[in-house]
Amino acid sequence: MTRSIRVGLLASAIILGLVAPTAGVNAGAATTTTHTAAESKAVQWLFDNIALTELKLSPSQKRFVNGILRFTTPLICPVIAKAADPQFAALAKSQCEALGTAADPWEQLKQFAPLLCTWGGFIFPDYQDLLKIACGLLI
Repeated sequence: MTRSIRVGLLASAIILGLVAPTAGVNAGAATTTTHTAAESKAVQWLFDNIALTELKLSPSQKRFVNGILRFTTPLICPVIAKAADPQFAALAKSQCEALGTAADPWEQLKQFAPLLCTWGGFIFPDYQDLLKIACGLLI
């Protein structure tokens, strides 16, 4: 397994570990999560050392990632639209769908990530903490 795949898998596992407890599956249920200093240091290390959009993918890895992006965006885009502020729901859904239908979804994601990280707080006001984590690992 190449280093870029291992790093990607590690980052994905950590994102899921951080996001899952705070995702708030129960509507209306307020959840708070406190992280230990060790967890905070681990997250900061990830932010400082891993940028998923900077990974150099081989052609076969890129085809694999593009296939996953194309397969998952139709499933994820409606959820993303519901998570967005109502006045931005249509914009969020259209941009998400454009990612999945792009000729090269991975390159499209790399180009879109800085924009999402800059303006995502306006579009997804309830998920600003999640955006900080995701953006810390994306760019």
